[in-house]
Amino acid sequence: MGFQWALQPFYVRVFFLYVAVVLGLSIVRAIRISRQISPRSPQMGASLELCMIKADGIGKLSKLTLFLSALICTYGAYPTWADHFNNNKITGQQALFEAVMELLQRVSVGLFAATVLFGISSYLKLSIAKRRASAASASSR
Repeated sequence: MGFQWALQPFYVRVFFLYVAVVLGLSIVRAIRISRQISPRSPQMGASLELCMIKADGIGKLSKLTLFLSALICTYGAYPTWADHFNNNKITGQQALFEAVMELLQRVSVGLFAATVLFGISSYLKLSIAKRRASAASASSR
């Protein structure tokens, strides 16, 4: 009952690829933003605003991933159950259990990705706010 890539429907494989690409690109973007806001790199207010916009974009990807995760689960609920129910070797209750487990596995991938994206976005926003505060205190001296 483990995960098998070839047995997954096309829309689930596309969703998993989406999750992998979004996480990869967001991590690369987060590293770039962190380098831009590091104390060793002098930044002006406009570039800090641009970094904040990019960090907010990662946060919006978190919401999109959460929505897509719920959509994948609801869209595939009946076909997944029917696929498991058409097996003559198991009971209907066991087919329902296996279908729910498979659907929860799909949702958990999306929830994990959304949590990671939200965490990255929150960390970057906090770092940018600290950088702004330190820049403001340095300029007021």
